[in-house]
Amino acid sequence: MVLTTNTIVYRGVAMHRFPTPTSVPSAASMIVPLAFMLANSVLLAGCSRDASSIVRDYLNQDSCLDRAKFILDPEANRAALAEHYKDQKDCKKPFESIEADGCAKMNEGDYCSVEVVFGKNKRDYYHFKKTAEGLKLDWRSSVGYNPVSLPFFRTQRLKGTYLFRVWAKLTDYYNFDYDDAEQTHQSIELRDPDGAAITGYIRRDAPTAAALLDVLKDGKEHGVMVELRYPPESKDSSVVGIERFVAERWRQRPEEFEARPAPAPR
Repeated sequence: MVLTTNTIVYRGVAMHRFPTPTSVPSAASMIVPLAFMLANSVLLAGCSRDASSIVRDYLNQDSCLDRAKFILDPEANRAALAEHYKDQKDCKKPFESIEADGCAKMNEGDYCSVEVVFGKNKRDYYHFKKTAEGLKLDWRSSVGYNPVSLPFFRTQRLKGTYLFRVWAKLTDYYNFDYDDAEQTHQSIELRDPDGAAITGYIRRDAPTAAALLDVLKDGKEHGVMVELRYPPESKDSSVVGIERFVAERWRQRPEEFEARPAPAPR
């Protein structure tokens, strides 16, 4: 810092007056405010993003794994993402239009959906949850993710209980292991997001049966999550027991991240 002087004369004697130095903020004093401003700007940028722009960026990713930055619990879902897209080299997906439904004003914990039109007869829906960090894509719900595919579950007639996202509809089909079970079980037609089908049977007195039947009572097809398990001496892979109705809709659930044994063929 350079100091300048002003000369004054007092009783014939020249005197020099030095001005008070201007204070210069130290680098250390600037660190906290600058860090706060940067963090706040990043937070605001994330929270202010609307659902349509997030879907647009999500669909424009060349790398499938790069989609993780837009979804709920990206690290917990990274392995599932890698497995789901293992045979897909490029995830960039051209679209015609995007329309968000009720995503503008949401409270934390609320969900909304975005409709994306890819062609004349092709459209998908992407589901978002409002979090403290802004809108996050519920990837599992949006793609209808199942840890084990329904065709593999059927062809291998796997032992154990497995969670599935399926479309469900009431039916009156009773056969094989459930040929004479109409009085004790309700028959339900199940279809996965890719169209693979299986018939499930839930005991009418099961703890979650009433809730499932309440969802399906209108006779229409509904998206549900159920746990399926083959009978001990299964006669045919096309019919299976519904151990538990987990939830209406396909939203990500905490129990999906619990450790489960590896699939074991019969």
